[in-house]
Amino acid sequence: MKHTREPWIAGEYPPGARVRSYAAMSEDGALLASMQTVSIHVGKLPGKANAARIVACINACAGIEDPAAELARLRRVEGAAREVLTETVQAGEFFTQDYVSRSALDSLRSALEG
Repeated sequence: MKHTREPWIAGEYPPGARVRSYAAMSEDGALLASMQTVSIHVGKLPGKANAARIVACINACAGIEDPAAELARLRRVEGAAREVLTETVQAGEFFTQDYVSRSALDSLRSALEG
């Protein structure tokens, strides 16, 4: 079974109720997941933040068949890129002038720093 198609949205469900649910919903308003917060605890329990995080994660992974595998692959790529950057910089100016442009190294460094 496939999950509900993105994008998902977050919001209060139902509005104005004593027991609030912060929900993840489909674009057409179908309830997909909810986090309840009793009104005396509003602001103390992170239901709204949890709903927003669930929605952000789901939408960020749109089109990725296996998010955990993709994240593991990207971490391997990052590790390899850091290793290449370190070795290239350690090799000195001679190596970088002949094989790698300074702007390419700067771009890689910037991407890895986030």
